[in-house]
Amino acid sequence: MADYYPILARAVSGLATNNAQARQELYEHARTVFIAQLRRQDPQLSTLESIRQSIALETAILRVEAESQSMPERHPETFADDDISDFASLLREPTLPAPRSSNSLGVSPPPSRLIPKKITK
Repeated sequence: MADYYPILARAVSGLATNNAQARQELYEHARTVFIAQLRRQDPQLSTLESIRQSIALETAILRVEAESQSMPERHPETFADDDISDFASLLREPTLPAPRSSNSLGVSPPPSRLIPKKITK
């Protein structure tokens, strides 16, 4: 009997947007592929073996979904409007020379306009 869990877990972990809807769409796709492969089997599997394989797939789906629900949803990174305005203001500010450093290496700190104003977690 095939082990569907590693395949499904890897597919779910690769989702760009990992939320309930995206996972359900993935599971439906897996079911469609599974049925198509069952129909192409030569020789055909017995009805009992087909049912066993279906149960194995559904069990793997339930396991992956249970694990996924305990993890936070992952969405593609987006920029808030205030981030865009901050970035636009950086483009408008004139570039000022960095203050001279007193260290022996002659390395200057980055210009203050390149240091983030706030850090969000």
